[in-house]
Amino acid sequence: MNISDLKENTKHGTDSFPVALYDSRWPITHQWHNEDEFIYMVEGEAEYNINGKRILLKEGRCAFCGGFKLHSMMTEGKEKIHFKALLCNRSYLFAAEDICNKYFDRDIRELFRDEIMEERLIIEAVKNVCALMEDRPFGYELKAKKALMDIYLTIAEKDLFESDLLPARTPQKNILSAIEYIHTNFFRKIYIDYLAELTGYSTAYFESFFKAYMGKTPSEYIMLYRLDTAKRLLGETDMSVTEIAQSCGFANVSYFIRSFRRAYQTTPYGYRKKLNP
Repeated sequence: MNISDLKENTKHGTDSFPVALYDSRWPITHQWHNEDEFIYMVEGEAEYNINGKRILLKEGRCAFCGGFKLHSMMTEGKEKIHFKALLCNRSYLFAAEDICNKYFDRDIRELFRDEIMEERLIIEAVKNVCALMEDRPFGYELKAKKALMDIYLTIAEKDLFESDLLPARTPQKNILSAIEYIHTNFFRKIYIDYLAELTGYSTAYFESFFKAYMGKTPSEYIMLYRLDTAKRLLGETDMSVTEIAQSCGFANVSYFIRSFRRAYQTTPYGYRKKLNP
Protein backbone atom coordinates (compact mmCIF):
# COMPACT_ATOMS: atom_id res chain seq x y z
CA MET A 1 0.00 0.00 0.00
CA ASN A 2 1.39 3.38 -1.03
CA ILE A 3 0.10 6.81 -0.03
CA SER A 4 -0.44 7.52 -3.74
CA ASP A 5 -3.40 5.12 -3.61
CA LEU A 6 -5.31 7.71 -1.52
CA LYS A 7 -4.59 10.66 -3.81
CA GLU A 8 -7.75 12.44 -4.89
CA ASN A 9 -7.79 12.48 -8.68
CA THR A 10 -10.37 15.24 -9.14
CA LYS A 11 -8.99 18.23 -11.01
CA HIS A 12 -9.53 21.34 -8.90
CA GLY A 13 -10.08 24.42 -11.04
CA THR A 14 -8.37 24.71 -14.41
CA ASP A 15 -4.79 24.83 -15.62
CA SER A 16 -5.01 28.61 -15.94
CA PHE A 17 -6.98 29.14 -12.70
CA PRO A 18 -6.26 26.28 -10.25
CA VAL A 19 -8.66 27.51 -7.58
CA ALA A 20 -11.87 25.65 -6.68
CA LEU A 21 -14.69 25.98 -4.17
CA TYR A 22 -16.87 23.12 -2.92
CA ASP A 23 -20.01 23.55 -0.85
CA SER A 24 -20.66 20.30 0.99
CA ARG A 25 -22.70 18.66 3.72
CA TRP A 26 -20.91 15.30 3.63
CA PRO A 27 -17.85 14.00 5.55
CA ILE A 28 -14.49 13.70 3.80
CA THR A 29 -12.90 10.26 3.61
CA HIS A 30 -9.11 9.92 3.89
CA GLN A 31 -7.44 11.53 0.89
CA TRP A 32 -4.71 13.93 -0.16
CA HIS A 33 -4.17 16.30 -3.04
CA ASN A 34 -1.57 18.76 -4.28
CA GLU A 35 -3.58 21.83 -3.35
CA ASP A 36 -3.72 23.75 -0.07
CA GLU A 37 -7.20 23.57 1.44
CA PHE A 38 -9.08 26.05 3.63
CA ILE A 39 -12.29 24.68 5.16
CA TYR A 40 -14.82 27.08 6.66
CA MET A 41 -17.45 25.40 8.86
CA VAL A 42 -20.79 27.07 8.14
CA GLU A 43 -22.88 24.86 10.41
CA GLY A 44 -22.30 22.04 12.88
CA GLU A 45 -18.98 20.58 13.95
CA ALA A 46 -16.73 17.72 12.89
CA GLU A 47 -13.37 16.14 13.61
CA TYR A 48 -10.81 17.21 11.02
CA ASN A 49 -7.82 14.87 10.89
CA ILE A 50 -4.55 16.05 9.31
CA ASN A 51 -1.70 13.52 9.26
CA GLY A 52 -3.10 12.00 12.45
CA LYS A 53 -3.57 15.32 14.25
CA ARG A 54 -7.23 15.67 15.23
CA ILE A 55 -8.89 19.09 15.25
CA LEU A 56 -12.43 19.83 16.42
CA LEU A 57 -13.72 22.15 13.71
CA LYS A 58 -16.68 24.10 15.08
CA GLU A 59 -19.14 26.41 13.37
CA GLY A 60 -17.55 29.74 12.44
CA ARG A 61 -13.99 28.39 12.48
CA CYS A 62 -11.64 27.62 9.62
CA ALA A 63 -9.14 24.77 9.20
CA PHE A 64 -6.11 24.69 6.93
CA CYS A 65 -4.50 21.62 5.37
CA GLY A 66 -1.36 22.07 3.32
CA GLY A 67 -0.98 20.27 0.02
CA PHE A 68 0.23 16.65 -0.01
CA LYS A 69 -1.09 15.95 3.53
CA LEU A 70 -3.41 13.05 4.29
CA HIS A 71 -6.66 14.35 5.78
CA SER A 72 -10.27 13.48 6.51
CA MET A 73 -13.30 14.97 8.21
CA MET A 74 -15.70 12.76 10.14
CA THR A 75 -18.79 13.48 12.24
CA GLU A 76 -20.04 11.85 15.40
CA GLY A 77 -23.52 11.75 13.89
CA LYS A 78 -25.23 14.07 16.35
CA GLU A 79 -25.84 16.94 13.97
CA LYS A 80 -25.65 17.89 10.34
CA ILE A 81 -22.67 19.73 8.93
CA HIS A 82 -22.27 22.32 6.22
CA PHE A 83 -18.87 23.57 5.13
CA LYS A 84 -17.11 25.30 2.28
CA ALA A 85 -13.80 23.90 1.02
CA LEU A 86 -11.55 26.34 -0.83
CA LEU A 87 -8.67 24.70 -2.70
CA CYS A 88 -5.74 26.47 -4.32
CA ASN A 89 -2.51 25.21 -5.80
CA ARG A 90 0.08 27.37 -4.04
CA SER A 91 2.41 27.20 -7.04
CA TYR A 92 -0.21 29.33 -8.84
CA LEU A 93 0.61 32.12 -6.37
CA PHE A 94 4.32 31.42 -5.80
CA ALA A 95 6.36 29.68 -8.47
CA ALA A 96 8.99 27.13 -7.46
CA GLU A 97 11.82 29.66 -7.56
CA ASP A 98 9.74 32.53 -6.15
CA ILE A 99 11.54 34.36 -3.34
CA CYS A 100 8.20 34.53 -1.47
CA ASN A 101 8.50 30.84 -0.62
CA LYS A 102 11.10 31.71 2.01
CA TYR A 103 8.28 32.97 4.24
CA PHE A 104 6.65 29.53 4.35
CA ASP A 105 9.36 27.20 5.59
CA ARG A 106 7.16 26.18 8.53
CA ASP A 107 3.74 24.51 8.65
CA ILE A 108 0.86 26.98 8.56
CA ARG A 109 -1.45 26.88 11.57
CA GLU A 110 -4.16 24.24 11.09
CA LEU A 111 -7.02 25.92 12.98
CA PHE A 112 -8.20 29.54 12.85
CA ARG A 113 -10.67 30.67 15.55
CA ASP A 114 -13.02 33.61 15.22
CA GLU A 115 -12.48 34.67 18.84
CA ILE A 116 -8.81 35.51 18.16
CA MET A 117 -8.38 38.74 16.18
CA GLU A 118 -5.41 37.68 14.02
CA GLU A 119 -7.05 34.39 13.15
CA ARG A 120 -10.40 36.07 12.50
CA LEU A 121 -8.69 38.04 9.72
CA ILE A 122 -7.97 34.75 7.92
CA ILE A 123 -11.51 33.48 8.41
CA GLU A 124 -13.06 36.66 7.00
CA ALA A 125 -10.64 36.62 4.06
CA VAL A 126 -11.47 32.98 3.27
CA LYS A 127 -15.19 33.78 3.40
CA ASN A 128 -14.55 36.67 1.00
CA VAL A 129 -12.83 34.40 -1.53
CA CYS A 130 -15.65 31.86 -1.19
CA ALA A 131 -18.18 34.60 -2.00
CA LEU A 132 -16.16 35.67 -5.04
CA MET A 133 -16.01 32.08 -6.28
CA GLU A 134 -19.77 31.69 -5.83
CA ASP A 135 -20.94 35.03 -7.27
CA ARG A 136 -18.25 35.36 -9.98
CA PRO A 137 -18.47 39.12 -10.53
CA PHE A 138 -16.47 40.77 -13.30
CA GLY A 139 -12.77 40.13 -12.73
CA TYR A 140 -13.40 37.61 -9.95
CA GLU A 141 -10.26 35.67 -10.91
CA LEU A 142 -8.12 38.77 -10.34
CA LYS A 143 -9.91 39.56 -7.09
CA ALA A 144 -9.66 35.97 -5.85
CA LYS A 145 -5.95 35.74 -6.68
CA LYS A 146 -5.25 39.04 -4.88
CA ALA A 147 -7.32 37.94 -1.87
CA LEU A 148 -5.46 34.62 -1.68
CA MET A 149 -2.12 36.44 -1.82
CA ASP A 150 -3.34 38.68 1.01
CA ILE A 151 -4.28 35.59 3.07
CA TYR A 152 -0.77 34.16 2.80
CA LEU A 153 0.73 37.61 3.49
CA THR A 154 -1.36 37.90 6.66
CA ILE A 155 -0.28 34.42 7.75
CA ALA A 156 3.37 35.41 7.35
CA GLU A 157 2.97 38.87 8.93
CA LYS A 158 1.02 37.59 11.94
CA ASP A 159 3.26 34.52 12.32
CA LEU A 160 0.31 32.14 12.08
CA PHE A 161 2.42 29.00 11.95
CA GLU A 162 2.42 25.84 14.04
CA SER A 163 4.67 25.88 17.08
CA ASP A 164 8.03 24.17 16.67
CA LEU A 165 7.36 22.57 20.06
CA LEU A 166 4.47 20.45 18.86
CA PRO A 167 5.04 16.69 19.21
CA ALA A 168 6.07 14.78 16.11
CA ARG A 169 3.27 13.42 13.95
CA THR A 170 2.46 9.74 13.93
CA PRO A 171 3.86 8.07 10.80
CA GLN A 172 1.23 7.38 8.14
CA LYS A 173 2.80 4.53 6.23
CA ASN A 174 1.68 1.42 8.10
CA ILE A 175 -1.89 2.49 8.75
CA LEU A 176 -2.69 3.41 5.15
CA SER A 177 -3.18 -0.19 4.10
CA ALA A 178 -5.83 -0.67 6.80
CA ILE A 179 -7.67 2.54 5.90
CA GLU A 180 -7.64 1.71 2.20
CA TYR A 181 -8.92 -1.81 2.89
CA ILE A 182 -11.82 -0.45 4.98
CA HIS A 183 -12.75 2.08 2.27
CA THR A 184 -12.83 -0.54 -0.47
CA ASN A 185 -14.34 -3.44 1.50
CA PHE A 186 -16.75 -1.77 3.94
CA PHE A 187 -19.67 -3.68 2.39
CA ARG A 188 -18.07 -6.98 3.51
CA LYS A 189 -17.38 -8.42 6.94
CA ILE A 190 -14.04 -6.99 8.06
CA TYR A 191 -11.81 -8.81 10.53
CA ILE A 192 -9.61 -6.72 12.81
CA ASP A 193 -6.98 -9.49 12.81
CA TYR A 194 -6.69 -9.16 9.04
CA LEU A 195 -6.32 -5.37 9.24
CA ALA A 196 -3.52 -5.87 11.76
CA GLU A 197 -1.86 -8.35 9.43
CA LEU A 198 -1.95 -5.79 6.60
CA THR A 199 -0.03 -3.30 8.74
CA GLY A 200 2.48 -5.86 10.02
CA TYR A 201 1.48 -5.28 13.65
CA SER A 202 0.02 -7.57 16.28
CA THR A 203 -3.74 -7.17 16.75
CA ALA A 204 -3.34 -5.55 20.17
CA TYR A 205 -0.71 -3.06 19.01
CA PHE A 206 -2.66 -2.30 15.81
CA GLU A 207 -5.81 -1.47 17.77
CA SER A 208 -3.84 0.81 20.08
CA PHE A 209 -1.99 2.46 17.17
CA PHE A 210 -5.19 2.93 15.15
CA LYS A 211 -7.02 4.53 18.10
CA ALA A 212 -4.10 6.91 18.72
CA TYR A 213 -3.96 7.92 15.04
CA MET A 214 -7.66 8.05 14.19
CA GLY A 215 -9.25 8.84 17.55
CA LYS A 216 -11.48 5.78 17.15
CA THR A 217 -11.05 2.03 17.44
CA PRO A 218 -11.01 0.09 14.15
CA SER A 219 -14.54 -1.18 14.83
CA GLU A 220 -15.82 2.33 15.58
CA TYR A 221 -14.21 3.69 12.42
CA ILE A 222 -15.68 0.90 10.26
CA MET A 223 -19.16 1.57 11.68
CA LEU A 224 -18.81 5.32 11.21
CA TYR A 225 -17.63 4.90 7.61
CA ARG A 226 -20.55 2.58 6.83
CA LEU A 227 -23.08 4.95 8.38
CA ASP A 228 -21.62 8.02 6.64
CA THR A 229 -21.80 6.14 3.34
CA ALA A 230 -25.41 5.21 4.10
CA LYS A 231 -26.26 8.87 4.80
CA ARG A 232 -24.83 9.86 1.44
CA LEU A 233 -26.80 7.14 -0.36
CA LEU A 234 -30.01 8.16 1.41
CA GLY A 235 -29.53 11.71 0.20
CA GLU A 236 -28.20 11.10 -3.30
CA THR A 237 -29.95 7.94 -4.55
CA ASP A 238 -33.38 6.32 -4.71
CA MET A 239 -32.09 3.04 -3.27
CA SER A 240 -34.38 1.46 -0.68
CA VAL A 241 -33.33 1.30 2.96
CA THR A 242 -32.88 -2.46 2.62
CA GLU A 243 -30.65 -2.04 -0.44
CA ILE A 244 -28.57 0.58 1.34
CA ALA A 245 -28.18 -1.62 4.42
CA GLN A 246 -26.92 -4.49 2.27
CA SER A 247 -24.60 -2.31 0.20
CA CYS A 248 -23.03 -0.81 3.36
CA GLY A 249 -22.18 -4.12 5.00
CA PHE A 250 -24.96 -4.50 7.57
CA ALA A 251 -26.04 -8.05 8.30
CA ASN A 252 -29.73 -7.12 8.23
CA VAL A 253 -31.91 -4.05 7.87
CA SER A 254 -33.02 -4.10 11.52
CA TYR A 255 -29.42 -3.83 12.73
CA PHE A 256 -28.83 -1.02 10.24
CA ILE A 257 -31.85 0.94 11.45
CA ARG A 258 -30.85 0.50 15.12
CA SER A 259 -27.27 1.58 14.40
CA PHE A 260 -28.42 4.57 12.35
CA ARG A 261 -30.85 5.70 15.06
CA ARG A 262 -28.17 5.33 17.75
CA ALA A 263 -25.75 7.48 15.75
CA TYR A 264 -28.07 10.13 14.31
CA GLN A 265 -31.12 10.12 16.63
CA THR A 266 -33.42 9.36 13.70
CA THR A 267 -34.23 6.44 11.43
CA PRO A 268 -33.00 6.17 7.83
CA TYR A 269 -36.59 6.84 6.73
CA GLY A 270 -36.76 9.91 8.95
CA TYR A 271 -33.42 11.19 7.70
CA ARG A 272 -34.45 10.84 4.05
CA LYS A 273 -37.79 12.52 4.72
CA LYS A 274 -36.01 15.44 6.39
CA LEU A 275 -33.79 15.85 3.32
CA ASN A 276 -36.75 15.63 0.95
CA PRO A 277 -39.81 16.98 2.79
